[in-house]
Amino acid sequence: MHYLAAVSLRLPTRLLCLTISLVSFAASEPRQVIDRYCLGCHTDGVKSGGLSLSKATAKTAAENPEAWEKVVRKLSHRHMPPIGAPRPDEATYNSTIGSLVSSLDSLPPNPGRTATFRRLTRLEYRNAVRDLLGVDADVSALLPADETSPGLDNVTVSNLSPTLLERYLGAARSISRLATGSPISSPDGHTVVLPPDLTQEDRLDGLAFGTRGGAVVPFQFPVDATWEIQFRLSRDRNERVEGLDAPATAEPPPRGKSHENVESPGEDAGTEAEVLAAVNAVDANGETAMHGACYKHLPAVAQYLGTHGAKVEVWNQKNKLGWTSLRIAAGVHRTGNLRASAETEAVVRQLMKSAGVEIVLEPEVVVSSYAKKE
Repeated sequence: MHYLAAVSLRLPTRLLCLTISLVSFAASEPRQVIDRYCLGCHTDGVKSGGLSLSKATAKTAAENPEAWEKVVRKLSHRHMPPIGAPRPDEATYNSTIGSLVSSLDSLPPNPGRTATFRRLTRLEYRNAVRDLLGVDADVSALLPADETSPGLDNVTVSNLSPTLLERYLGAARSISRLATGSPISSPDGHTVVLPPDLTQEDRLDGLAFGTRGGAVVPFQFPVDATWEIQFRLSRDRNERVEGLDAPATAEPPPRGKSHENVESPGEDAGTEAEVLAAVNAVDANGETAMHGACYKHLPAVAQYLGTHGAKVEVWNQKNKLGWTSLRIAAGVHRTGNLRASAETEAVVRQLMKSAGVEIVLEPEVVVSSYAKKE
């Protein structure tokens, strides 16, 4: 301060007064800057741009942050005061903007208006029921799908019409019966329609090795009772089963104690005799678990079966299509394409060689499901 005073004394009197005034003004409050440069156009009477910066209207940054956010944006880009009108110097601009920004940043965040209560989306409802009651219920048939907007399904959760409320109440009644095992007043039914493009050429995830085709349908049985399961195969317009030109047997999946010699996952394992019987079992198509491993091109599974009780004299037989396990691994035409696995073929050949069985790879018997019987 002494240095500035010494310099100022050497200047003309008029410039000395101006210099002192600017230094004092740069350290002044934003209100002084607003009153000097802005109130000419932004009073309650003029209100240019729909903005009034009078003390009674604009108040402070804490009381009217929206208005002062506009002021900060205009001053930061030097849009105000307009060109041609008296304007502060850069030091005053920066000081005023810094003071306003500090005041606005010190305010607690305003999250805006939030709903006190909102409904759960269909996915949230299913997850909540699963976590609270241990029931994994399929609510797609109980609740309508949620509207999405860009990729989000919770944009309309604040809306709960009387019709939608009835659907949630109905879902609650159905799920509460599942959770408590309440008896139903009349026989109930559940229809599952499989997609038409569900492949029946390979083993499906969730089904045992050695099987081909089928379907996996999770279902929550509400009560302990006798349930009847009916199958209806897909038919064409002439009521003929598509792709089936010979009698076939449909077997329910081995998922309960009611199925002989099979136990549910998580229960005690079967005896060694039961396991070996399953490994060497032959289904209605003349196929074994080794055939299934060759269909799926699983050399590690084929190796495991061969070294854990699978008998070569059983799995080396032809199935109803005339294919042996070796023939399937070497390649057969299915759905018009040749499917082969050199790794699985090498494992099967090694198993046959170790068992002293002559390795004979017969030509493929091409079978058409549309061929007419003689």
